[in-house]
Amino acid sequence: MATAAEEVAAHRRILDAIDAGGPVFVTFSGSWCASCRSARPFIEAAAAAHAAEAQFFHADVAVEEPLARECGVSKLPAVAFFRDGDDQELLTWPFTPSGLERFIGQCVRGD
Repeated sequence: MATAAEEVAAHRRILDAIDAGGPVFVTFSGSWCASCRSARPFIEAAAAAHAAEAQFFHADVAVEEPLARECGVSKLPAVAFFRDGDDQELLTWPFTPSGLERFIGQCVRGD
């Protein structure tokens, strides 16, 4: 479990990345969420595969609740896409690895 200082630092990194205006994906999940645990490996694999195209962050919905609410997160896991400092798109569970790949491609490259 993260300390309060670690949570503040992680929160600041997410907000700084969003404020910088580039493409940013934030995955919202919860430690209690079984779907989040099952999706995490393929979400992390997609983040690694597309690290050159965008920044990727993981956020605990309990810690980042205001940001999750602002993005309209109602189901977990959820992946929010930001560009130019604003949330643009939201992908919510259920989704497949190929669905996540399509979402990333559409957001970043307009595929």
